[in-house]
Amino acid sequence: MPHSNPSALPDTLQQLLERLHTLPLLPSVLARLMAMDADSDAFFRNLLLLTEQDPSLALLALRLANSAHSAPSAPVLTLNQAVSRIGGRIIAELMASRSVFPTFVPSSPAERGLWQNSLQTAIAARLIAKQSRHLNVNPDQAYCAGLLLNIGRLILFESQPAELTRLEARGWQVPQRLVLDEREQFGFDHAMLGHQAMKRWNIPQPLRKLVKLHYYYGASRDTRIPPQTGAMLTVLQQAELISVMLLKVPHWPSLSAGELNDLIIQRCFHSKWQRAALTELQIAQLLPQIQSRTERAMVNLALRPAGDLV
Repeated sequence: MPHSNPSALPDTLQQLLERLHTLPLLPSVLARLMAMDADSDAFFRNLLLLTEQDPSLALLALRLANSAHSAPSAPVLTLNQAVSRIGGRIIAELMASRSVFPTFVPSSPAERGLWQNSLQTAIAARLIAKQSRHLNVNPDQAYCAGLLLNIGRLILFESQPAELTRLEARGWQVPQRLVLDEREQFGFDHAMLGHQAMKRWNIPQPLRKLVKLHYYYGASRDTRIPPQTGAMLTVLQQAELISVMLLKVPHWPSLSAGELNDLIIQRCFHSKWQRAALTELQIAQLLPQIQSRTERAMVNLALRPAGDLV
């Protein structure tokens, strides 16, 4: 089972964390935030939609909602709760700091793929949670955790883009391979980095734990882990495997039903799970929905031309 002892963190990770103050926003996201009218009837709906599409903005909303200033009686674990609590404060926060607030323009397919992976994982996690009622997982919590699951990769791309580009060039096909490559190159992986960054930003422990353990595929069988956490991890892990399959096998729509079934069995299941969240048939039925919702979100974020929508 993974662990994180701050005194045992690799030097490079410790140094990166010490330099880390906030994550950059996409220029399109920042522009839309600055244009929002907090007094508009559509303000909450529009802010929630935008927050659900950008991991950096989601992280900022959770930080504000769980801050001492907000003083929540219980941890805020969903984006709906976070946006309801902070309201126009997020606009005021950005207005006050926009001169120093960083922006980040994804310029390569690998960088754009980070947002696509985050969106696909979140969208898939929510849909899986709604269908896998035997696991009793909150769909909105699953979406929030899915969106932040790979926040460590966004931090690495922002802070060490050249190294990450070389890492992506190795052509990893499954998440486990990516984690091994990261550990070899940096001495740590993005799950460890994401967990430590979220701890530094006072993100609630339940969300941090999911990020920390999301490559621990034996969690649902581990008696040290609460059953509900194990169930959530199974949902998130299957959602991420689905996202990676969609990214790495973009021609999946052209496959025959039998070929697609075989591909899903090969890529979207893990032998260490106690029980999968969805069957291969259920996953196949969800793929078009996951794909279309992700495409719309990518267009909204100006990460893909509107003409790409079909």
